[in-house]
Amino acid sequence: MRDFLLYNAARIGLLAVSVAVIWYFSGPSLLSTVVAVIVATLLSYLLLNGMKQKAVQS
Repeated sequence: MRDFLLYNAARIGLLAVSVAVIWYFSGPSLLSTVVAVIVATLLSYLLLNGMKQKAVQS
């Protein structure tokens, strides 16, 4: 359960950072939020694969 919570916290953190960075450069809008969600999804797929595997196994 702990690995699952850590993985989800890391994904939420990536989303928050992505939104903050994209909003900083382009301003808050629906389009920039959608782009941030897509970027966060891709980053979590690339960077958090090990955490995801641990969460699935536990």
